[in-house]
Amino acid sequence: MARIAFWDAPENPSTDKIKIRRSSSSAFSSPVDIATVDAVDYYGEWVTYYIDESASSAVWYRVDYLDEDSNVLDTGRVIAGDEVLGVSPDQIFPLIQGLPRNAVNAQLVQQYIRYVITDVESQVRMQLQSATAVEENYSGDTADKVFSLYNRIGQMIQLRHYPVISIDKVQYRVRSTSTKVDITSQLDITVEQKDAASGYNHGQVVFFAKNLSLVIPSTSIVLYDVIRSRDIEILVDYKHGYATIPNDLQRAIAETVAGSIMEIAGESGTAGVSSQSVDGMSESFTASATTTVFSARRIFYTDTAKQIIKRYNKPFWA
Repeated sequence: MARIAFWDAPENPSTDKIKIRRSSSSAFSSPVDIATVDAVDYYGEWVTYYIDESASSAVWYRVDYLDEDSNVLDTGRVIAGDEVLGVSPDQIFPLIQGLPRNAVNAQLVQQYIRYVITDVESQVRMQLQSATAVEENYSGDTADKVFSLYNRIGQMIQLRHYPVISIDKVQYRVRSTSTKVDITSQLDITVEQKDAASGYNHGQVVFFAKNLSLVIPSTSIVLYDVIRSRDIEILVDYKHGYATIPNDLQRAIAETVAGSIMEIAGESGTAGVSSQSVDGMSESFTASATTTVFSARRIFYTDTAKQIIKRYNKPFWA
């Protein structure tokens, strides 16, 4: 599982390289060197992150700031590695090129990515990143659909989370007992795809019994003949969300984050500046300190993101 290493921008302007070290302990014992990168990126800004593809789930990082002769100028603080969230800082920084990043580092960008993903999930009522539901319980009508003579034609069940990636296990339990019976192999399970292009589905799954009825293995007594549906609890294990966030949603998230970061960075460096020109070095100011020379790009990003998210904001019955 890849992790992101973060560090603070160098205080010494002579910093030429960043040496990144990793440890499996928060006390940073027995560190190993994993990479050395340029301190400045293509846009002339300090580099403050590194995506560590070989990392485990819990690691800590600390960097050494090096001069051009690889002498250590300073050593950074220990910072816990963070997970890659489906959109990463390297997708954000190109969107804000031309804007001084003296008030912005990659850790702040990561924080905004997390905020925006959560916000988008609330808007579209879907889990974007892959997650697993374990023994999610259903009863009543759901049990009727699984344990029913009518299940010979297939019955649709609405799961609580979506989009559904896969159904891993289906069990039942008679209430007041602890015994769980795995009936996955007795069911033919189909996830209803509502949008072939995006793989969008709204958690609707068809359970079709392979045999004429599902039975209690220990007694061979047909369950629906002897037990009422409210006495049965169906337990479903399944994966939901997106293994990879769709490209258009990645764009919406990245541009929303970029818009927020541009506002922060813009106000720190160009607040109130409505226009600039290089020849003659003229600047125009507005009465509002929230107006920057990058406002048009920020508005473009925000409007585009809204249109993309709107496509996923489908009604519950879609």
